[in-house]
Amino acid sequence: MALSRRRVKETDQVGFMIAAGAYVDITQDPKMWMSMAKDAQKDEQGFIESKWWLHTHPLYQSRANHMKHLMNEARKL
Repeated sequence: MALSRRRVKETDQVGFMIAAGAYVDITQDPKMWMSMAKDAQKDEQGFIESKWWLHTHPLYQSRANHMKHLMNEARKL
């Protein structure tokens, strides 16, 4: 599952850079993932956080943090 999460992270990065190059408002991406994280926590009552290692995809919070990290690089495009 770690390989699957790594591939999703790479795919997120490529998509993020393509969106930045296409003049899409990339500042909304981390906000969307944070919103999804809040909704998931409400729906799953803590399951998302406590069983992260069972997931094939990174946690929403993790994806939001990754996008924030890529923001400066993407803005150069």
